[in-house]
Amino acid sequence: MTADHMDRAWDAGEYAEHYTAQLGFGLVAMQLGQKGPRSDGWNEPSNALTDPELVRERFRGGRENMGLLHSVSGTAVVDVDSLEHITAALAAVGVNWPEIVAQNPWRIRGFKGEKPVFRLPEGLVLTRRSLAWPPVGGAPRLTVFELRAGSVQDVLPPSLHPLSRRPYTWVNGVPPSRESLPLLPEPLLQLWLTWTDALPRLQAACPWATQEQPEPTPPTAHRHDSGHSVIEAFNSRFTPGEVLERHGYRPRGKDSWVFPESSTGTAGVHTLHGSDTARVYSHHAADPLNTGHAHDAFSVFTHLEHNGDLKPAVKSAACELGLTQVTAAASSPQQSDLLYENRDGALYWNKRNREGVESVRLTNFTARIVAETTVDDGAERRSELCIEGRLADGRPLPRIQVPAEQYGSLNWITEKWGVRPIVSPGTSVRQHLAVALQVLSQESLQECTIYAHSGWRELPSGKVFITGSGALGIEGSVDGIAVDLPRELAAYALPAAMTGAALTQALSLSLNTWALASDTVTIPLYLSTLRPLLGSADFSVVVVGKTGLGKTQLAALLLAHFGAAITAQGLPGWHSTANYLERLAYLAKDLPLVIDDFNPTGSRNEQARYHATAERLLRAQGNQNGRGRLNNRAALRVAQEPRGLLIITAEDLPKGHSALARALVLRLTTSLTQGEASATLSQAQLQASEGTYAGVTAAFVQWLIPRLAELQSGKAAFVREHRSLFPAAHARTVTMAAELYWTWDVFERFAMEVAGLSPQMASTYRQRVLRTLRTVTTQQALHQEHADPTQRALMLLNAGLTTRAFHLEDASGEMPDHPEHFGWQRRMTSGSTNDYHPQGKCVGWLTATEVYLHPVQAYVELQRLADAEGEPFTTSRETLWRHFQEAGLLRAHDDKRHTVKRAVRNTRARVLVLSRTVLEGECTSGAGGASIPNDVQDIRFSAPTTSPFDLDPGPSAPPADRPGPMPHPDWGQADLVGDASIPPCPTCPTNASPRGFSYELD
Repeated sequence: MTADHMDRAWDAGEYAEHYTAQLGFGLVAMQLGQKGPRSDGWNEPSNALTDPELVRERFRGGRENMGLLHSVSGTAVVDVDSLEHITAALAAVGVNWPEIVAQNPWRIRGFKGEKPVFRLPEGLVLTRRSLAWPPVGGAPRLTVFELRAGSVQDVLPPSLHPLSRRPYTWVNGVPPSRESLPLLPEPLLQLWLTWTDALPRLQAACPWATQEQPEPTPPTAHRHDSGHSVIEAFNSRFTPGEVLERHGYRPRGKDSWVFPESSTGTAGVHTLHGSDTARVYSHHAADPLNTGHAHDAFSVFTHLEHNGDLKPAVKSAACELGLTQVTAAASSPQQSDLLYENRDGALYWNKRNREGVESVRLTNFTARIVAETTVDDGAERRSELCIEGRLADGRPLPRIQVPAEQYGSLNWITEKWGVRPIVSPGTSVRQHLAVALQVLSQESLQECTIYAHSGWRELPSGKVFITGSGALGIEGSVDGIAVDLPRELAAYALPAAMTGAALTQALSLSLNTWALASDTVTIPLYLSTLRPLLGSADFSVVVVGKTGLGKTQLAALLLAHFGAAITAQGLPGWHSTANYLERLAYLAKDLPLVIDDFNPTGSRNEQARYHATAERLLRAQGNQNGRGRLNNRAALRVAQEPRGLLIITAEDLPKGHSALARALVLRLTTSLTQGEASATLSQAQLQASEGTYAGVTAAFVQWLIPRLAELQSGKAAFVREHRSLFPAAHARTVTMAAELYWTWDVFERFAMEVAGLSPQMASTYRQRVLRTLRTVTTQQALHQEHADPTQRALMLLNAGLTTRAFHLEDASGEMPDHPEHFGWQRRMTSGSTNDYHPQGKCVGWLTATEVYLHPVQAYVELQRLADAEGEPFTTSRETLWRHFQEAGLLRAHDDKRHTVKRAVRNTRARVLVLSRTVLEGECTSGAGGASIPNDVQDIRFSAPTTSPFDLDPGPSAPPADRPGPMPHPDWGQADLVGDASIPPCPTCPTNASPRGFSYELD
């Protein structure tokens, strides 16, 4: 709930918007003050209301009640009808009801009590279950509780209760997010899954006489010997309401009835509108008709008079209708009794009419749906049907995959099988063929789920981590998990986790990869590779360096911590489209994704495309937000934001100050592919190909499974506590460094607990990590300064004056002193030494101490130079001048404008006022890389005068780009190899640690 809404009551439309947008609910609409929907097909998933904007408008003002459709929402509710008996009933099957209620704060309060709402594990489908005890002492049958899920709905706040006319409410306020809803507790889940076995014990818990209730069977058609259906005849003679009323259901209005044993007296049986055959649906908990299905007149008759038993119901109905010699369905029905059949190598529809049965040939082939596959990418689920067939002459048709949404059109027959399979003409034929394939495939149909994403997933069996090789759980590899990842992600495959001495040795070799290059490259890159295991990150990493240094080999080597088969040859590149890379980053959930070789070449448009793609991905990663999309029905689809961490290898930095602020830049300056370094790299690559590094990651993943939620909840506090360790001009840089430091903190705990890392070595490694991250944040400020639009504008201004692309005049409109410095050209043919002429447009004027820039003309000329350079300004004119003001470059400005009025050319014009030192090279660096003139005295730059961190090693500490490898795997005795380019620092933050830089107004 937003801060705005906490101060006032929510409108019903705002509730509906929150339910769909934040909780992922699918809603159903019903009449105001009613508990049950009236429209036919209301519980079909395709009819659920899921668009936040549409539901906000539909329910605005509380004109309708709204319900939670569990089948679409992935939710379940326990509806308590007897507070007196539910505890005892559930205790009989080992479920502690008071404890379960206490652990779930999200409960809906209605007329009779409270309903706790639970979230179901991904992919789990449950149906409604109900416990009813027999009547005693003349009282009606008692419904104890319902386990409600699947194609049923529960009324949501702020709908009005039909009896009290008061709104339903949440006991502790609206749940803030879907993740806040607790998963269905294991005891309740087991009860749900083993309901048939548990039911006798639940019935035996009844304190009075128990009676086993037979499970109702859905009616199926039986035919009279005359060819007329008994069921059809009964439905033609009676309406559902007539059958209800002769069994004591009390009518309320035209289309509603009250169950005779209802404890509330509200109408809970309603006619569904929109169907050819009159049908009713019951929402009464204790009603025998509350089966989760709609009922025609014969179905009502079967359930109320024959307890759901079909055969006696058919005989009884035939007698009542005056029909005789009823033939029940035999175990092997004759061909005329089948609606669809395979016969003589073709599919037939046995069409019933008044004269009897007419066999209509649908095809010249037979086919069946072999399997229904659900492809789950972690946010969206789509179904695919596997279909195989055979022509009438016996030739087989290949097995094909058909998206479920394309199945009904039958266009896939020609598209995938060609012209030999023929479908008979006629609209009704095509409709019946689609149904026939479904009906004839039911007995052999297989169902499975394929996971099309990587990373963490909560399954009924527990939390697992998915890679191309399957799923890794706390006990090891999990059987029965099918995975289908894109080619670029298929090599991510975690093996069995290493243990004992093998793990200690492997971890030693893994950490030795830090010695392949400078610590300022390898350590942040190593930690960034592990970071997505702890959840998606809101920053990227860019490894930049000239060609041939081995950037790609280094990135691929560290990526091999997720799969022995990962090599530099299989990495995705920037030649792919932006949509493809965006989709790849979305599917690479909780993984580092390396996109290789950012090197914009070709035409200017081609280079612009590279930079635009990089900026789009960097922004999406940094903002954790993908592009909004619509499906082919103009409905909202899930945005596909990066769900892991992007690592970019590049020869040139992507353009854009804002994009670079969302990335950590690591600059590689020495080669990994020549001399001794090449041999060291080859040895590390051999270890990677043997699965050494991946075995460490597998062990880390298994260690994380029971601890991940706790670690993630502590991240914010850790980052907040350690931000002061990292001096940087940009807040995002500080957060990046603190998160990588948190990653090491978590990994260090794992290494000490299960991989044999000694406390002494852990302390030394921690110091090395901290030193490195502090140095990297300092270097990061320089990269951001070069991309700062304010700095770039000043550079272009000086360049334009130097090259005489434009000029400045004296404030009087005359030639200034030293005109050659301000865009004026001397004419060599003239005899006068002062014969200077202005070049280009005038962009401003000069005084003895200040520069007056024309706000429009100066921006136009700067933009022209930027375009010629191939990197246009992405900031607008007003935004650029606002940056100047925020950086302290404007010596004067109004409260509401960046400009002030000054006298120029005998008039007063609005100008930007800067110091002349911006044109004469006398600037100092300010916040965010902006330049601050020396003579601007109203802003001072301050920093702590003392610090325990000496960031400048001085001439006595020459940089050592590549420290040697660790000589011995024994953690207690090995000598740690440090990076001489980085001075020492304390293990933990101290009170004397610098708190960053600040500006103080005088």
